Amino acid sequence: MGTLTIKGWDENPGDWDDADSHANAELSKRLRSGFAGSPAARKQLERDLRARKAMVITTIRHEHLESVRQVLETMGADVVLSFSDESVGD
Repeated sequence: MGTLTIKGWDENPGDWDDADSHANAELSKRLRSGFAGSPAARKQLERDLRARKAMVITTIRHEHLESVRQVLETMGADVVLSFSDESVGD
């Protein structure tokens, strides 16, 4: 199993009007396909991410971790992706 750790967010993400709306849409899309939990929990995670909270996320399916990390970094998150020993050989 993998873990996404969001250590923080850019203080000043700049002028992100159109790009931010695209990134939010892309995040929603990738979480819909990669979230391993209830729809209500996924929506709460999206709200927390849009509120730019620091957190640890363990509910993303292994094969979707990298794509979700890419979108979060585009949105200005300082993200660390780590894998537990259990995922080796999966």
